[in-house]
Amino acid sequence: MPTHDIPVIEGERPLERPRGARRPRRRRLSPPAAVDAGGLGLSGLAAAVVAAVALVVFAIQAPALVRALFLNPDIASMPHLATLLEGAPGDRVVTLSNAPEYESLTILRATAGWGIHRLLWQALPFAMAGAGLLVLARSVWTTWGRWAAATAVATLAVTSEGLRMTLFGINAHAFSLFSVIVLGAVLVAFARRPPRSAVTWVLSGLALVALVAPGTPDLLLLLTGVAPFALAGVATWLLSGDATHRRLAAFTVIVSGAATVLGRLFAAHMRADGIAPTPTFGVQFATTDRLQHNFSLLLDGLAYLGGAHTFGEKVTVSSLLGVVAGGAVVAGFVAGLWFTFTRLHAYAGDRRLARRERPERIAFIVFWGAALGLSVASYLASDLPQGPGTGRYLVPAFYAVAVLLPALAVGSRRARAYVAAGVLAFGVVVLGTHVVEGPEEFGGGPTAAEVSAVHAFVQRNGASVGYAGYQDAEVLTWGTRAALQVFPVYAGFGCPMESCRFPIMTVSSWYRERPGTRSFVVEHPPASFTQLDMLPRGTGKPVAAGQFGRLTVYVFDHDVARDLEAAPAPAQPAAP
Repeated sequence: MPTHDIPVIEGERPLERPRGARRPRRRRLSPPAAVDAGGLGLSGLAAAVVAAVALVVFAIQAPALVRALFLNPDIASMPHLATLLEGAPGDRVVTLSNAPEYESLTILRATAGWGIHRLLWQALPFAMAGAGLLVLARSVWTTWGRWAAATAVATLAVTSEGLRMTLFGINAHAFSLFSVIVLGAVLVAFARRPPRSAVTWVLSGLALVALVAPGTPDLLLLLTGVAPFALAGVATWLLSGDATHRRLAAFTVIVSGAATVLGRLFAAHMRADGIAPTPTFGVQFATTDRLQHNFSLLLDGLAYLGGAHTFGEKVTVSSLLGVVAGGAVVAGFVAGLWFTFTRLHAYAGDRRLARRERPERIAFIVFWGAALGLSVASYLASDLPQGPGTGRYLVPAFYAVAVLLPALAVGSRRARAYVAAGVLAFGVVVLGTHVVEGPEEFGGGPTAAEVSAVHAFVQRNGASVGYAGYQDAEVLTWGTRAALQVFPVYAGFGCPMESCRFPIMTVSSWYRERPGTRSFVVEHPPASFTQLDMLPRGTGKPVAAGQFGRLTVYVFDHDVARDLEAAPAPAQPAAP
C-alpha cells in the first residue's frame, strides 16, 4: 500500500513498506502547545496579577482567617464531635445532621489520636482547596489556553466570604468539591489522550472510586460530579464519532456506578456502627408554591457567593460594592448556562461541527455545564434553600461558571474583553473588602475573649462538663482544646421542657448523668434553636454564676444531664 511518508521518484513505482515494518510514530504536540487560544494578552496578564495579589492577601490573613472560621459552630461541630466521640461506650448512638458527614467524620476519627491533629484539621481544607485550584488550572490551560486558565484562577483565588465557609471548613461539601474537580480533570485528560494500556484504565478507575465513593452519600456530589462524569463520557463518544472514546464512555459509567454502590455500602457500615443522620433533615422536593421563593433565594445565594450581604440592608458604599460583586456572579451564571446550551445545541444539530471539535473540549463543556445545570435545578426544586447561607450548595456551580466563562470568550476578542472586565471588577471588589475589613467572623458564637473568660471561670469553680446552645457548645469545646467538654442543648421548637438534648451532631452518651460531677450551663440570649436562654427545670440553685460579654454561666454541684429531656424532632429545623 502506498505510504505518504516515503518519497516517490517520478517514473517509478512508489516504494512499499516491507511487511512487518512499523509505521513511524507521529509526533504529538504537548498539551499547552496544542491549544489555539493564544497568549495571555493584557487582560490575561491583569487576571494573573489579580490572582497573585489574592494569594498574597490570603497568605497574610490566613492565621486570622483560621481563628475566625473556628468561631463558627458549623465548622467547629465536626471537630467537636470527633474529639468527644473518643472513649464513648460501645452502645452510644451518634446522630449527624445529614449523610455527607460520614466522610469527614471518618477522616477526623482516623487522625484524632495524632499529636498534630488540630493543625491537620485546620490545614487539610486549605491544602485541598489549593490542590483543587492547581488541578483545575491545569485542566483549563490544556483545554482552552493560558488566558482562560489565568481568568479562571483569578475568579476563584479571591475567595469571597461566602466561598470561604465551604472551602476552608471541615465539612462534607469541601471534600465533595475536591472530588468534583478531580473527576472533571481526569475526564478531560482522558478525552484528550485516551490511555493505551488497560492497566492504566483499571488503576485510574480504582483510584477515582476510592476517592469519590466515601462522598457519594452526599447528593451534591452525585448531582454535580458523579452524574456529569458519566454523562460527559458518553456524550464525548457520541458527539466526537471517534471509536477510541468508546472506552472513555465505558470507563466513566463504570466508575460512576461503582462509586455510587460502594458509597451506599459505606453508609450502611456507618449505620451499623451506630452513626446515622437524623431523619429530620432529609431532602425533599419543593412544593409548587415554594418555587418562586426558591428562585429569589437562588439570586440571594449567588450574591452571597459573590461576597454580597446587601439584601434588606442599608445602602452604603460597602453594600453597593457588594451589589457589584454579587451582580457579576449572577450575570456569570446566566452566561454560563447560555453558553452550555448554545454550544451543545450546535453540536447536536451539526455532527460535522462536533467531530471537528477537539474531544477534550466537548468533555469539558458537557461536564461543567451539567454540573452547573443540575446544581441550579436541584436547588430550585428542593426544600434546601433557607437563606443566603444555603448558597453553599451552589459552590460547585460557581466553580463551573468560573471555568465556562473563559471557554465562552476564547474565540472572540469582544467576549474576552467583557469576561475580563467582569472578572477584574469582581476581583477588585472582593479583594478590597478583604483588605479593608479583614477576615469576617462567621456565625454568632462566642468570641475568643468570651471563650477564654468562660474557661477561666468554670475551672476556678471545679467544673469541666457543661451544656449550652449549639452556637456556643461547639466553639467553647474547640476554643479550650476540649479542656471544657460542652454539649449542645436547646429550648422551644418542640422541646417540652426548658432544655432538651440537641437532636443533631451529638453522641447519646454525652447526656448520661455523671454522679458526683459538677457541671455548668451557658445562657446566650436571645433564645433560638441554636442559643439557650433559660436553665433546665429542676437544676436547683447554682453554686456560682458569672457574666462574660453576651454569655451568662451557671455552675451546679451536680451533672445537669439528669434534668434534660430526650430530644424530639425540632419544629423548625435548620438547613443541614
